[in-house]
Amino acid sequence: MPWSRERHCNVTGGGCGYSACESRRVYVRKVPLTEVEGVTSAVICIAFSCCIVLWNYRVRRNRRLTRINISSGYAYEDVYGYARAVRVGDMVLVSGTTARGARLDGDAYTQMMDAIVIVTAALSEAGAELRHVVRTVVYIRDMADADHVARAHRENFGAVRPASTLVQVAALTPATARVEIEVTAIIHH
Repeated sequence: MPWSRERHCNVTGGGCGYSACESRRVYVRKVPLTEVEGVTSAVICIAFSCCIVLWNYRVRRNRRLTRINISSGYAYEDVYGYARAVRVGDMVLVSGTTARGARLDGDAYTQMMDAIVIVTAALSEAGAELRHVVRTVVYIRDMADADHVARAHRENFGAVRPASTLVQVAALTPATARVEIEVTAIIHH
Protein backbone atom coordinates (compact mmCIF):
# COMPACT_ATOMS: atom_id res chain seq x y z
CA MET A 1 0.00 0.00 0.00
CA PRO A 2 1.61 3.34 -0.99
CA TRP A 3 2.03 6.02 1.66
CA SER A 4 1.89 9.76 1.28
CA ARG A 5 4.97 11.93 1.88
CA GLU A 6 5.36 14.28 4.84
CA ARG A 7 4.83 17.98 4.19
CA HIS A 8 4.59 20.94 6.54
CA CYS A 9 1.75 23.38 6.09
CA ASN A 10 2.68 26.77 4.66
CA VAL A 11 -0.23 28.98 5.62
CA THR A 12 0.90 32.55 6.25
CA GLY A 13 -0.57 35.43 8.25
CA GLY A 14 -1.94 33.85 11.40
CA GLY A 15 -1.49 30.27 10.19
CA CYS A 16 1.06 27.90 11.58
CA GLY A 17 3.67 28.12 8.78
CA TYR A 18 6.79 25.97 8.67
CA SER A 19 8.71 27.80 11.42
CA ALA A 20 5.68 27.81 13.70
CA CYS A 21 5.22 24.14 12.95
CA GLU A 22 8.78 23.52 14.09
CA SER A 23 8.32 25.45 17.31
CA ARG A 24 4.89 24.06 18.16
CA ARG A 25 5.61 20.36 17.72
CA VAL A 26 3.59 19.61 14.64
CA TYR A 27 2.09 16.18 14.44
CA VAL A 28 2.07 14.84 10.91
CA ARG A 29 -0.25 11.92 10.34
CA LYS A 30 0.54 9.69 7.40
CA VAL A 31 -2.73 8.66 5.81
CA PRO A 32 -2.68 5.52 3.63
CA LEU A 33 -3.60 6.15 0.05
CA THR A 34 -6.86 4.46 -0.70
CA GLU A 35 -6.79 2.07 -3.61
CA VAL A 36 -10.35 2.71 -4.71
CA GLU A 37 -11.10 4.23 -8.08
CA GLY A 38 -11.30 8.02 -8.09
CA VAL A 39 -10.34 8.51 -4.45
CA THR A 40 -7.69 11.01 -3.43
CA SER A 41 -5.96 10.90 -0.08
CA ALA A 42 -3.93 13.47 1.84
CA VAL A 43 -1.30 14.22 4.41
CA ILE A 44 -2.79 16.13 7.29
CA CYS A 45 -0.55 18.55 9.13
CA ILE A 46 -2.01 19.51 12.48
CA ALA A 47 -0.28 22.21 14.56
CA PHE A 48 -1.29 23.47 17.96
CA SER A 49 -2.62 26.58 16.24
CA CYS A 50 -5.31 24.29 14.82
CA CYS A 51 -4.30 24.94 11.23
CA ILE A 52 -5.14 21.96 9.05
CA VAL A 53 -3.73 21.79 5.56
CA LEU A 54 -4.49 19.03 3.14
CA TRP A 55 -2.05 18.11 0.43
CA ASN A 56 -3.82 16.09 -2.21
CA TYR A 57 -2.07 13.20 -3.78
CA ARG A 58 -3.55 11.38 -6.72
CA VAL A 59 -3.58 7.63 -6.43
CA ARG A 60 -3.51 4.99 -9.08
CA ARG A 61 -6.88 4.86 -10.74
CA ASN A 62 -8.72 1.86 -12.04
CA ARG A 63 -6.76 -0.55 -9.85
CA ARG A 64 -9.01 -3.52 -9.33
CA LEU A 65 -8.60 -5.45 -6.11
CA THR A 66 -9.08 -9.13 -6.74
CA ARG A 67 -10.09 -11.71 -4.17
CA ILE A 68 -8.44 -15.12 -4.12
CA ASN A 69 -9.75 -17.89 -1.84
CA ILE A 70 -7.22 -20.51 -0.84
CA SER A 71 -8.16 -23.97 0.42
CA SER A 72 -5.90 -26.37 2.29
CA GLY A 73 -8.16 -29.35 1.55
CA TYR A 74 -9.27 -29.64 5.18
CA ALA A 75 -12.77 -31.20 5.15
CA TYR A 76 -14.12 -28.75 7.74
CA GLU A 77 -13.58 -25.85 5.29
CA ASP A 78 -16.48 -27.20 3.20
CA VAL A 79 -18.61 -28.16 6.21
CA TYR A 80 -18.30 -24.73 7.79
CA GLY A 81 -18.07 -22.78 4.52
CA TYR A 82 -14.78 -20.89 4.80
CA ALA A 83 -11.40 -20.59 3.10
CA ARG A 84 -8.08 -21.38 4.76
CA ALA A 85 -6.86 -18.02 3.50
CA VAL A 86 -8.15 -15.08 1.50
CA ARG A 87 -6.00 -12.63 -0.45
CA VAL A 88 -7.39 -9.23 -1.38
CA GLY A 89 -4.89 -6.86 -2.97
CA ASP A 90 -1.70 -7.05 -0.89
CA MET A 91 -3.43 -8.38 2.23
CA VAL A 92 -3.64 -12.05 3.15
CA LEU A 93 -5.88 -13.26 5.98
CA VAL A 94 -5.34 -16.81 7.19
CA SER A 95 -8.16 -18.45 9.14
CA GLY A 96 -7.65 -20.02 12.54
CA THR A 97 -5.45 -23.06 11.99
CA THR A 98 -4.80 -26.06 14.22
CA ALA A 99 -2.53 -29.08 13.90
CA ARG A 100 -3.80 -32.03 11.86
CA GLY A 101 -3.74 -35.80 12.06
CA ALA A 102 -1.17 -37.46 14.32
CA ARG A 103 0.24 -34.07 15.38
CA LEU A 104 -2.97 -33.47 17.37
CA ASP A 105 -1.68 -36.08 19.84
CA GLY A 106 1.44 -33.97 20.51
CA ASP A 107 2.09 -31.28 23.08
CA ALA A 108 1.27 -27.60 22.52
CA TYR A 109 4.69 -26.90 20.95
CA THR A 110 4.29 -29.71 18.41
CA GLN A 111 0.74 -28.62 17.59
CA MET A 112 1.77 -24.98 17.19
CA MET A 113 4.65 -25.90 14.87
CA ASP A 114 2.33 -28.03 12.71
CA ALA A 115 -0.25 -25.24 12.56
CA ILE A 116 2.47 -22.79 11.46
CA VAL A 117 3.51 -25.21 8.68
CA ILE A 118 -0.10 -25.16 7.42
CA VAL A 119 -0.23 -21.35 7.73
CA THR A 120 3.07 -21.07 5.83
CA ALA A 121 1.69 -23.22 3.00
CA ALA A 122 -1.45 -21.05 2.77
CA LEU A 123 0.65 -17.86 2.76
CA SER A 124 2.89 -19.31 0.07
CA GLU A 125 -0.07 -20.15 -2.14
CA ALA A 126 -1.21 -16.54 -1.72
CA GLY A 127 2.23 -15.22 -2.70
CA ALA A 128 3.28 -14.29 0.84
CA GLU A 129 5.82 -15.51 3.38
CA LEU A 130 6.10 -15.52 7.16
CA ARG A 131 8.14 -12.28 6.89
CA HIS A 132 4.99 -10.55 5.60
CA VAL A 133 2.96 -11.38 8.73
CA VAL A 134 1.91 -8.24 10.62
CA ARG A 135 -0.49 -9.76 13.17
CA THR A 136 -1.09 -13.10 14.85
CA VAL A 137 -3.86 -14.22 17.17
CA VAL A 138 -3.20 -17.39 19.14
CA TYR A 139 -5.88 -19.30 21.03
CA ILE A 140 -4.88 -21.82 23.69
CA ARG A 141 -7.00 -24.05 25.92
CA ASP A 142 -4.63 -24.10 28.88
CA MET A 143 -2.41 -21.22 30.01
CA ALA A 144 0.10 -23.80 31.22
CA ASP A 145 0.90 -24.25 27.50
CA ALA A 146 1.74 -20.58 27.01
CA ASP A 147 5.53 -21.06 27.26
CA HIS A 148 5.52 -23.89 24.69
CA VAL A 149 3.34 -21.89 22.31
CA ALA A 150 5.47 -18.77 22.82
CA ARG A 151 8.61 -20.75 21.97
CA ALA A 152 7.14 -21.95 18.67
CA HIS A 153 5.87 -18.43 17.90
CA ARG A 154 9.28 -16.89 18.67
CA GLU A 155 11.12 -19.45 16.51
CA ASN A 156 8.94 -18.59 13.51
CA PHE A 157 8.11 -14.90 14.00
CA GLY A 158 10.93 -13.64 16.26
CA ALA A 159 12.68 -11.76 13.45
CA VAL A 160 9.41 -10.29 12.13
CA ARG A 161 7.82 -9.44 15.50
CA PRO A 162 4.19 -9.06 14.38
CA ALA A 163 1.54 -7.60 16.64
CA SER A 164 0.17 -10.55 18.56
CA THR A 165 -2.60 -11.56 20.93
CA LEU A 166 -2.75 -14.69 23.09
CA VAL A 167 -6.19 -15.74 24.29
CA GLN A 168 -7.28 -18.65 26.50
CA VAL A 169 -10.46 -20.36 25.29
CA ALA A 170 -12.66 -23.12 26.69
CA ALA A 171 -12.42 -25.39 23.63
CA LEU A 172 -11.14 -25.62 20.07
CA THR A 173 -12.11 -27.62 17.00
CA PRO A 174 -11.09 -30.42 16.75
CA ALA A 175 -11.55 -31.25 20.44
CA THR A 176 -7.98 -32.56 20.86
CA ALA A 177 -6.45 -29.29 19.62
CA ARG A 178 -4.52 -27.40 22.29
CA VAL A 179 -3.64 -24.34 20.17
CA GLU A 180 -4.95 -22.45 17.15
CA ILE A 181 -3.32 -19.57 15.25
CA GLU A 182 -4.64 -17.07 12.73
CA VAL A 183 -2.47 -14.56 10.90
CA THR A 184 -2.73 -11.41 8.83
CA ALA A 185 -0.03 -10.61 6.29
CA ILE A 186 0.61 -7.63 4.06
CA ILE A 187 2.79 -8.37 1.05
CA HIS A 188 5.52 -5.77 0.62
CA HIS A 189 8.49 -5.81 -1.70
